[in-house]
Amino acid sequence: WGKHTAFEYALRSPLLVRVPSMKFPGSVTDALIETVDIYPTLAALCELTTVEGLDGHSFVSVLEDPDAIGPGEAFGYHRPWAYRKNQQVSGPWAKTIRTNRYRFTRWTTGIESGEIVQLELYDHQTDPGEQRNIAAVSSDIVTSLTARLNKDGRSYAP
Repeated sequence: WGKHTAFEYALRSPLLVRVPSMKFPGSVTDALIETVDIYPTLAALCELTTVEGLDGHSFVSVLEDPDAIGPGEAFGYHRPWAYRKNQQVSGPWAKTIRTNRYRFTRWTTGIESGEIVQLELYDHQTDPGEQRNIAAVSSDIVTSLTARLNKDGRSYAP
């Protein structure tokens, strides 16, 4: 039930990877990894050629060095609970970006655009529980993260 939101507690999930040749078995990392990164990573570990045009990227560098920075962002999406393909649905749609420090979420009335209903910005250095929305007082950060959010070419339409 808790996965139907765009907050950290719903979008963050454990990922366990065991590779026989790992130098640091049992290591923990804070690197941002998306589930779309799993396939390219497994393909790289197995020395397979990946399909062109995939959204994900290999995180082998993080497996080799848990202190590696990894990707600088991860994206998440939320659609209304009542969504049915090819039907009009009321309710907000969300697209969210998580960086090493911030989570920024844009709620809109439409699937890929529409009227902005709400902007949320949380600073994970000072507010890891995402309790205080600082979007209204952080216009420079909101502008920067909006640009990064818009650069993500993935569609969250089913």
